[in-house]
Amino acid sequence: MYRYPQAAIIEALVNFIIHRDYSSADLAYITIATEYVEFKNPGSSPYPTEEILNANEPLHPKYQRNSTLITIFSYLGLNQRRGGGILEIRQLLLENGNHKADGSFGFEIESLKDVDRFRLRIYARSNEVGMSAAPQRYLDHLITAHQQLRLQGIRAGSQPLSI
Repeated sequence: MYRYPQAAIIEALVNFIIHRDYSSADLAYITIATEYVEFKNPGSSPYPTEEILNANEPLHPKYQRNSTLITIFSYLGLNQRRGGGILEIRQLLLENGNHKADGSFGFEIESLKDVDRFRLRIYARSNEVGMSAAPQRYLDHLITAHQQLRLQGIRAGSQPLSI
C-alpha cells in the first residue's frame, strides 16, 4: 500500500502533458500539498465530468489536440491506453485505498468548460501501519525538486508550480 501509487502519478502527469491546450497562453499547474497532488491545465475535456468519472470503458477524445505528443508518448510506452488514462488512475487508487479524510474516494476531476480548464486531484492514502515508504520517498523527491525550482525563482511554495 502506498500514499500515492507511482503509476497513478505517472499516468496523471502524462495526461497533464498530452491533453494540455498549448494554443492557450494560460499556465498549467502542478500543486503538491500534504494531502493531495493536483494537476490543472488549460483545455477542458469534451466530456462532462460525471461521464469521465463514471466511465467503464476508455473514452476516446473527440478532438485531435496534440496528436504528435500522443504519438511520442505512445512510442515511449507511456500512453498505451488511448482514452483510458482516467480509468487506470481510478483503478489504481481504488486498489490502493486512497480516500479523503471524510472517507470519500480520493480522486477528483473537473472539466470546467466556462474557463476552459481541466483539474485532476489525487488524494494521499492515509498513513496507516504497514504501508510502504517507497512512494512517500518518491513524493519526497518531487517535493525536493519543487523546492529546488523555487530556489531558482520559479513560482512555488504556497503557490502552484507553473509550467
